[in-house]
Amino acid sequence: MLIIKNTLKATILIVIIAVLTACSRDPIDTTEFQSIMTDENFDVIDATYQLDEVDIVLVLLAMSETYQIQLTEFTTISAADDSFLYFRDYAENVLRNGNDTLRSSDGSNFSSYSLTTSDVYFNLLRIDNIVILTEAPSEYRDEIRDVMGLLN
Repeated sequence: MLIIKNTLKATILIVIIAVLTACSRDPIDTTEFQSIMTDENFDVIDATYQLDEVDIVLVLLAMSETYQIQLTEFTTISAADDSFLYFRDYAENVLRNGNDTLRSSDGSNFSSYSLTTSDVYFNLLRIDNIVILTEAPSEYRDEIRDVMGLLN
């Protein structure tokens, strides 16, 4: 009986450790973002000058012929989280139309949200103090997912 209890405790401990380590993501490096996007044939521009926000450090736009992926680096995680919530609310209130596919997850240092409608694919990711946002025609969903997979 004691062996079963100890085995059960060890199993529970292993599961807890596995869950906790799986609930975080590696930070995104802005230089690596530029490199990956360039390798994937995106034109990357620094658009920081277009925004007059105190909490923003850097805004990079990775542009293809049909859509763009925006990376915004904030001064704090709190500011990034506020931005994430703002854009998630935008998607929920403006883009959703009923027959949608919605995915959302949160971890210790990240939040992700994606919405696919018949017309639009919206992808939002926050890791630490960086937010990555894409809104594109839904036919580019798989392509965007592949590119985002290269980032983390």
